[in-house]
Order: sequence, then structure tokens, then C-alpha cells
Amino acid sequence: MGSTEIEKLCASVSLKEREGPVPKLHANLKEEEAQKMALCLACKILLTDLIYNLPLLCMTKDIARFLGSIIGEVKEVDTGPYGDCLGKFLRVRVSVEVDKPLRRVIWVDVLGDEEETIMPVHYE
Repeated sequence: MGSTEIEKLCASVSLKEREGPVPKLHANLKEEEAQKMALCLACKILLTDLIYNLPLLCMTKDIARFLGSIIGEVKEVDTGPYGDCLGKFLRVRVSVEVDKPLRRVIWVDVLGDEEETIMPVHYE
């Protein structure tokens, strides 16, 4: 497949297009789950977050704590044997409230030049 064919395929793909109407969640399902959440004694869970697409200068324990604090309360930062954070991603253990949606990306202005770096977040 040539580059022009790939360009045509990419141009035809749109995230805004939908295949039919968006279904609505039934009200009784939402109310039942809200009642279950109200009975929850510990309204937080521990998750391990993998933060990708970081510039090399951001691969430090302090920055990992900062980025983790955007997601939730930081409990632990996974570092190497020498306290470094080298690899393809940062691994941060955070406590997240169960009634709030999970973040899929973090936007950060790393260099202060008003250009945002998008960092995808994966959960374990």
C-alpha cells in the first residue's frame, strides 16, 4: 500500500462520524448503580497507571509524582534499582475515586512554550 493510498484512507476516517444514533442509558440502570456506589465503604481503589509518550527530561520520580497527582492520590512510583525512571513509560500507583471517570490522557505544557504534550494513560 502506497503513501497516497494511506493518505486517502486517513482522510476518510473521522472520529466524529457515528453509525446511527447514540443509545441512551436506561435511567433505572443508572439509579441502581448509584445506589450500589452509595453503599460502598471504600470509595477509592488503587490502580497502577502507565503514562506513555514522555520526553526524556520527564522521566524522573518527581515528575512521575506530579503526573500521578493529576490522576489521583499518589501512593507509589515504580523506579529502577538506582531510583531512575527509564523505559517506555512511567509506572505510578494511585488511589482513584470510584465515582469519577478514569483519565485516558494527560495534557501537559512540558517546556512552557504553550505547546501541549499528550501523554496516554493505561491502567493495570
